[in-house]
Amino acid sequence: MKITAIKTSVLAGYGDWILLRVETDEGITGLGECFPAVAHAARPVVEMTRVAARVLAGEDPRDINRLWSKLYDYFLGRPGSMAGLVTTVLSGIEIALWDVLGKSLGAPLYRLLGGRYRDRIRVYADCGAGEGLDPASYAEKAGAAVAQGFTALKFDIDAGSPVFLAGDWGEGYDARHSRGISYQWRDPYAKSVNHAEFEAMAERARAVREAVRESGDCAHDPRAR
Repeated sequence: MKITAIKTSVLAGYGDWILLRVETDEGITGLGECFPAVAHAARPVVEMTRVAARVLAGEDPRDINRLWSKLYDYFLGRPGSMAGLVTTVLSGIEIALWDVLGKSLGAPLYRLLGGRYRDRIRVYADCGAGEGLDPASYAEKAGAAVAQGFTALKFDIDAGSPVFLAGDWGEGYDARHSRGISYQWRDPYAKSVNHAEFEAMAERARAVREAVRESGDCAHDPRAR
């Protein structure tokens, strides 16, 4: 079996979701995901994947460790080196190679990675933020997720710093925007969350908990706060 191509597809989700597919001459394909966790990373990740495809062309995709080492050695010393986006590309390709191996053996991956622990896996709904910044908006979104049958929810409770929205930090304040909401809360110098921001997060968490009540569990993502 030989690798014939590695193709990518970029989806618009919470930022760029970068999927890749390893194709082989036997018709078996493997899927992987490159998650850069930073904005505007899709283009360099896609370009690095194209380079990796040339490096791995003609190789047996089942030789996962050797191919990982080959890519590691190739990118060493080049832009990105062995951190950041190079690691993102390596991880996505490795996931896809494992997928190819499992399909080629007719076995689920858990059989190749130590065996099964459970028959079912509980999933949670990543609800993001509310449609608005107020606690009631968070509560409404929580109720909708419970109505869909989810018993576990996760929210980003740091959306839209009230201090930033009031314009108190000035033009130099660095913020990312999604749907017009600021996702940068911390003082850019002290790196701390102030009292108003903390209270806003607590109110949202409280509203979600009251909306869910005994129907499920709640998790809250303060994202590096």
